[in-house]
Amino acid sequence: MLATLLALGLLVPAAVAPAGEVVLSEKVAPELRAAVEASADPAATFRAYAVLADRLDARDLLERARELPRGARQAGVAEELRAFATPRQERLLDRLASLEADGLVTDVRPLWINNTVVFRGRAAALEAVAALPEVVAVRWDPVVEPGLFQDDLGTSDGGATTYYADGFESGALGPEWSVATTGCGDVSVTDAFDPPAGGFHLVIASTTDGCAGTATLTLAVDLTGATTVGLRYRLTDFGDEFLPGADIVEASDDGGANWTKVADLTGIDGATITETHDLDGLGLAYGPDFRVRWRWSDNFAPPTDGIGLDDVELADAFPPPPVPGPTANLVGLQAPDLWALGVRGQGVKLLNIDAGADVAHPDLAGRIWSNPLDPANGVDDDGNGYVDDVLGWDFVDDDADPDPGLETHGTNTSGILVGDGASGLLQTGMAPGAQLAIARIDTATEQWEALQWAMSVGMDCTSSSYSYKWWAVPKPDYHMHRVVHEVLLAAGIVHANSIGNDGGLTGIAPVPFNISAPGLVPGPWVHPVQFQTPAGRAAVLACGGIESDDAHYAPSGAGPSAWEDLLLYDPAYPFAQQSQYHDYPYGGFGGGFQGLMKPDVVAYTEVPTTTNGGGYDLSFGGTSASTPHLGGALALLLSAQPRAEPRHIAQALQITAEDLGAPGKDPVFGAGKIQVRDAALRLLGLVVSTKLSPGPGDTLTITTYGRAGSLFVTLWSVSVGSMPFLGGTLDLGPPVFMLQAGVLTGQGNRIGVQVPHDAGLVGLEVHFQTVQDDTAGPTGQLLYSVVETVTITE
Repeated sequence: MLATLLALGLLVPAAVAPAGEVVLSEKVAPELRAAVEASADPAATFRAYAVLADRLDARDLLERARELPRGARQAGVAEELRAFATPRQERLLDRLASLEADGLVTDVRPLWINNTVVFRGRAAALEAVAALPEVVAVRWDPVVEPGLFQDDLGTSDGGATTYYADGFESGALGPEWSVATTGCGDVSVTDAFDPPAGGFHLVIASTTDGCAGTATLTLAVDLTGATTVGLRYRLTDFGDEFLPGADIVEASDDGGANWTKVADLTGIDGATITETHDLDGLGLAYGPDFRVRWRWSDNFAPPTDGIGLDDVELADAFPPPPVPGPTANLVGLQAPDLWALGVRGQGVKLLNIDAGADVAHPDLAGRIWSNPLDPANGVDDDGNGYVDDVLGWDFVDDDADPDPGLETHGTNTSGILVGDGASGLLQTGMAPGAQLAIARIDTATEQWEALQWAMSVGMDCTSSSYSYKWWAVPKPDYHMHRVVHEVLLAAGIVHANSIGNDGGLTGIAPVPFNISAPGLVPGPWVHPVQFQTPAGRAAVLACGGIESDDAHYAPSGAGPSAWEDLLLYDPAYPFAQQSQYHDYPYGGFGGGFQGLMKPDVVAYTEVPTTTNGGGYDLSFGGTSASTPHLGGALALLLSAQPRAEPRHIAQALQITAEDLGAPGKDPVFGAGKIQVRDAALRLLGLVVSTKLSPGPGDTLTITTYGRAGSLFVTLWSVSVGSMPFLGGTLDLGPPVFMLQAGVLTGQGNRIGVQVPHDAGLVGLEVHFQTVQDDTAGPTGQLLYSVVETVTITE
């Protein structure tokens, strides 16, 4: 009778049983069962997710949603998924509510993106959930150290009155400065230790390691007539130990007879920040004997200890400083070349799925997205289940504040995505005109939930430098990662992900699992090097790493990846598999088949970027650094051509990438180094089909988009190739036929095409390409689009 009641899902455990006394069914993943058995705490809880039996077919969903424009498409797909999952999760959520009331469960989170429910529960709760017939598995999603998932290794203007400014570019201190030192303390103007601006800065430190000293630097300035005064300077912290009362900034209005504290003299280890202090509230009089002094005390020389000062200013206001030039890595990927065409990411909403971010950083503050449908009022105005998700969400703590705490990883990646140089120090972002939303995550289910949230608020593209490794316990739920990203593709969202840093760890991460999940999930476009048919598609573009000289970054993972029966690789692999995902076989650890060619592209690592507190990390590394270059490129391309689908973006990036390895796409460099301007030129003119798999007799609409008023011709062929046309090169093979020509309208030029009623056409591929005259436009040249391919099916 007890077994019958459990099978019917009608019995909830009424008491807490010690973990060792609960017999867990086979539905509970073996690693989770092992964790429960190993626990000596009967009240221990385990983060898990229940997998329900049914899921929408993402490929059918993609076909139904294809004709919807971005925005409406994300919302439409989200609503269909939610409508599908809600009734199927009802009894499970009731069960979890009862368990929560009994103190056995906390933190319940329904996911409609893949019809699973995440929760934290005791052993008895795990078994009670597994007893529901609609639950096919209860899987472990342990919280571990973030490093397991992260893939890193490593002038006034505008009418303001300036009373004083010194960038120390003369190489010496002027007469207005005075210095006093004791012991080994020293003050020097130097070009050593990487001045943050110009050729010189001022360094205060000990002359000798292990030798204590003090240094005082005083500036005398006449502030007669001033009514409002602020102090601004750039502060470099060489790892200095802050000594309260000894490391201090002070001001005096009587020539130094009396001093008033302005601020502590402390920064961020290894970073340069801009410090601004309002002097008006200190009760000081502004006159001819005004003084500002910096006092320091410690016992080591730089770069171990000490501080640097640069660009000291006293003024009545500090307008934003001039934006600096882009960092070298952005230049190497052509981002400034695309900015010169007026494309900076404007109009695009980009989600960074990472460790949260310092949204107050000067280079990020102006780029942070604000949810127009859910202001901060304590109400879930947009009805997506997240109250006041104004700028993103913290999926770790389940609240609206994705603050990074002591974690810098998310601020690092955010700077490469959108850092706009507003601080006047560094311009680090690929897409400095895009809007950035912030998600804070740890685990795989939190990454899935963040992608679900992205759909609910209409994000255009997403990026994450978190990945899940073959050697982890438990191993990644590869098929569920693919389910999620197929749904994301249906919603029209393209996703950039890191591939891990397991390149030198093939003993524990052998090919075809040297690339981590979800980087090994298929992309939106099948590269010609892939000859498997049929070959499934999803939303993921995976990014590997290269050094500043374009050499391979050794820790970057290598492909190919495998999509086939994973029991071939691990007979104890615990997660259910779906046979339709056996479409990129590799044939076991020895290979024998092609597998899925990954990564897709590569970008630079060990680059400058933002860090917490307004500062900079000058060498952020790993594929964690490479990936936001790709994420920013996605935003730039969508800004250049809002009509582009994920398949067009993936194709443009890969056919224009600078090939660095074996010709074509290879398992080390992928298609090559991102060249984002060249990719954008393949998208500014675009041809799009409403159907990609029509049958005989079906009618499809072919639409050509581009700059209104420009001449165009749209062509078609039944083969791809390389042939001269109008001084350029088509990607179509002969014979080539004209479909449409004329002058482009602002809304696109449409033409209907009917597939003949001929069963003999099944399997035929038809390829479309447009050529547009932009010689009078921003690019000054003819534009050859990416190829749109339609396959006739039964």
